Amino acid sequence: MESDPGTSGKNKATLYNINRKIFVGNISYRVRSRRLAKFYSKFGPVEKCCIVKDHVKKRSKGFGFVTFKDEESMQRALQATEDELYLDQRLTRVRPAELSSRVTYWQSSDIEDDSDNSLNDSGEVLDRSSTQIIDDDRPCLIDSLVDDVLIHIFTLLPWKHRIGVERVCKRWKHVMMKAWVAQTSLQFCGIFRQFQGLTDRNLNSLLVRCGQYLRSLDLSGSPRYLTDFAMDIIGKHCPDIRNLDLSYVNVTDRSIQNLVQQCRHIERIRLKNCGVITRKGVGILLNSGQPFVSVDLSNVNNCFISSRKSFRSLHSDIDTLRILTLSNTAISDESLINILKHCPNIEELIINNCLCLTGQSLKYICNNCRLKVLHTAEVKYDVECLLLLKNLELLEDLDISSCHTVNNTVISSIAQCCKKLRNLNISICRSVTDVGMVTAAKISTLESIDISYLSELTERSILALAGNGNLVKFVARATTCATDDAISTLIISCPKLNYIDLSGCFNISNRIFESFKMNADTDKVIDLKLGDTAVDWVADDVDWMSGFTHLNVSMHSTIGMLSHCHVNTEGMLVLPSNHDDDDWDNDIDEVPAYNPLSVHPEGPLEFDDDWDEDYDEYLDNDDPLEDERWNMS
Repeated sequence: MESDPGTSGKNKATLYNINRKIFVGNISYRVRSRRLAKFYSKFGPVEKCCIVKDHVKKRSKGFGFVTFKDEESMQRALQATEDELYLDQRLTRVRPAELSSRVTYWQSSDIEDDSDNSLNDSGEVLDRSSTQIIDDDRPCLIDSLVDDVLIHIFTLLPWKHRIGVERVCKRWKHVMMKAWVAQTSLQFCGIFRQFQGLTDRNLNSLLVRCGQYLRSLDLSGSPRYLTDFAMDIIGKHCPDIRNLDLSYVNVTDRSIQNLVQQCRHIERIRLKNCGVITRKGVGILLNSGQPFVSVDLSNVNNCFISSRKSFRSLHSDIDTLRILTLSNTAISDESLINILKHCPNIEELIINNCLCLTGQSLKYICNNCRLKVLHTAEVKYDVECLLLLKNLELLEDLDISSCHTVNNTVISSIAQCCKKLRNLNISICRSVTDVGMVTAAKISTLESIDISYLSELTERSILALAGNGNLVKFVARATTCATDDAISTLIISCPKLNYIDLSGCFNISNRIFESFKMNADTDKVIDLKLGDTAVDWVADDVDWMSGFTHLNVSMHSTIGMLSHCHVNTEGMLVLPSNHDDDDWDNDIDEVPAYNPLSVHPEGPLEFDDDWDEDYDEYLDNDDPLEDERWNMS
């Protein structure tokens, strides 16, 4: 028999002392529960008094509840004058307490059998101390789930939502602390909105929870407000960190020293665009005895300006180091050679756009290193040094783009000796002709090739590459050799081909789609870049393409240098000369000096996620009095 709703509400009010309890608001942050109980005891004997506190900060929220021993005392408090309610220079607000609509009140009247035990369908006795009985018409509450299930649910949440979960109740906070154990990686890309960012306090509050379990930490997504103190925070809370990305962070020599002293297991570290660090800091890093596997010092020029000392301070070999990235730095030949002498097991060396390097460093690399990957784009080498690349028999990935001394002889020597070469980038090597490309096409392991901006090539080169049959990636931006017939032959002859970039090739038209129509392969997706070509994507003869899911066509141009090129009367793309400045626009205003700490070189960072501003309130060591003075000012 269903109980009367009014009676049920009255029983709940009596059970939870609502008829003797008052709500007290506008309580000063200085007031504690004892003082509040003593203050309201003038209206009658107080049975219980509590001030509601923040779950994380453990500070007062400015309101509480007072329970009297009788209803007469509560009525006297409700009828008190304003002069009687002043506490700590504040006028407290008094109202009768009410049952909250957001709380489920469990009581024996909600269950048909008021006894301690009940019987199930088979006649067995159920112990209510361990089993929670819920009516069929009542929705199942998440609090009825066991801790293991809650932990699994919480681990599926993004880390920024987990902090909000901790505020719900003490049980959820306890369960959430267990869920942080599964957090092994942390990154901040796209977390903050445009005018917000990661600060040292935010980072400290997060690492207090999960730092000891982290193995990977990426700070490059939001580095603007971080200081060198962030290194101390990482060193304190992340003793077992393995992968660390500090790109664009304000890293100093002292902070690097504190970091490597506390974190002894760093395997991969990235210091791209950390412009404050100097040669001393890099020396401390490399001499720290860390088991480094990869070190990235791209765009870090301060540590290579003083080339006289040239890293002779390195007093121990780093046998574990496999990958070294020094792109866009002012490193000298002597400095690079001294680093390589202490890293005998280097397999990947990235030195793109290191304009201070000469053939001396390349000779040492070719004669003493056993590299699998070498990227040395836009570095000036003579032909004699480039011919030594044939000594790198283990080479699998080679990038010598924008090196104008590369000719057919160099390409032939590489093709004959580097039998394991898979990726080759010779874009803007304008001395290469069909003779060199025919030789390069004979490399049986070749999978990717970039011949962009090579004006001396003809269809013969592409047909030779088609005969290879193993190409997976083909890039030929702004070339005249790329025609519809040649590319169609390439597509038919290379079944593994899944990426084609023909941006700026004026000889490419809608006829190229016929080869895809005849050789439709639904098992793979081909990325096709056709920006700035003669292709008319809205023409009627390509309507059938809408039904092909295996072809991903992009009409966006990927030509990075097209703004500095022009087309002659024969329709050929002409690149500007290296020694002729007449082709450049002299009316352009002088570009201000680049500050690596203020601008992201790869474009503006996007902060489009919905980070809640209230999340700042979970930080530790907040001063309630300062907040109070600010709110009352």
